[in-house]
Amino acid sequence: MKKVLEKLLNGGRIVPPTMKYKAIGFPEYKRIHSDSIRDLAGFWAKEAKQLIWERPWDKVLVGQGPESRWFVGGKLSVYRNIIEKHRNTWVWDKVAIIWEGEEEIARVLTYGELHDLVISMSKVLRGLGVKDHDWVMLYAPPIPEVIAAALASVRLGAPFEFVFTGFGAYELRGRLMNRRPRVLITVDAFPRKGKPIMVKDTVDKALSDLALDVKVVVIPRLNIDVRLVKGRDYYLDEVPTMDPGEAYVHDANDPLFGIHAGYDNGSRPLTHGVGGYLTQTYSTTRWMGLRPRDTYLCTVMPGWITGITYVLFGPFMVGSTVVIYEGGPDYPHWDRWWSILERYAVT
Repeated sequence: MKKVLEKLLNGGRIVPPTMKYKAIGFPEYKRIHSDSIRDLAGFWAKEAKQLIWERPWDKVLVGQGPESRWFVGGKLSVYRNIIEKHRNTWVWDKVAIIWEGEEEIARVLTYGELHDLVISMSKVLRGLGVKDHDWVMLYAPPIPEVIAAALASVRLGAPFEFVFTGFGAYELRGRLMNRRPRVLITVDAFPRKGKPIMVKDTVDKALSDLALDVKVVVIPRLNIDVRLVKGRDYYLDEVPTMDPGEAYVHDANDPLFGIHAGYDNGSRPLTHGVGGYLTQTYSTTRWMGLRPRDTYLCTVMPGWITGITYVLFGPFMVGSTVVIYEGGPDYPHWDRWWSILERYAVT
């Protein structure tokens, strides 16, 4: 045992056979970390070359801190880097999403089927007037249509923001005022520990007396009748649609998505740019060891940065199968997550 511990401390490792292709030793890790510190711009320029660029950048990094801009002058299609890159490969016909609801119902979509759903949601958003640089807000659980709506926003060049459904009308109202979205996507209600959470009612409270020209799309989840405000609210299948055209080509510093951070002294809006964020996301997802043949579960909802990075973007960029669970971790039994891991052979 002493010799084993000494070997580990000196850079050795014990790795299960099935994980050897994913693992690196401490010496290699230290070398990579040293490179990233010694030449920050050069390190991330090398990583950025893993993406598909429509036009290469002129400068890797301009400025410092919150005002910094990455890959200045570069252009890329975000949607091409997430989903369309897999067309004409074996990944296109493999499973992209395994979705399970709290009622133990499940839906499965291949990458091709997810793309079709994204195109359908793109037609909806375009039909409501969404164009590039318009904001789209999502206040809904992570059902496939909602995931597709966020990807559709990306495809149209429209930045999005998820709002965690655990937040009430006050928090939603503040985010609506800050972003002033063209469209807000929600559901009628969704189950949480056996009870319906009436999120459409929360949307109505948040928009009450708010001078905001926003269209509300209601996706039926529990098929509960909800109040629709004429001219503002639409059920998903009632929205007039338009041809969404080709996927938008972004400037590397276009806004990709937003999130609000900070709670003690009030939250503030943060916006992530396209090129730098996608580079970091694709790199860290690969560094985690995620591969196309993996089946992957992240328990974090896309209302949080981890859920956006490692549900909505990273795993799809790699080509993995993503398991998305909508409900509570301990309902109807305390080992719900573990049963999902077993049921879908999560690696």
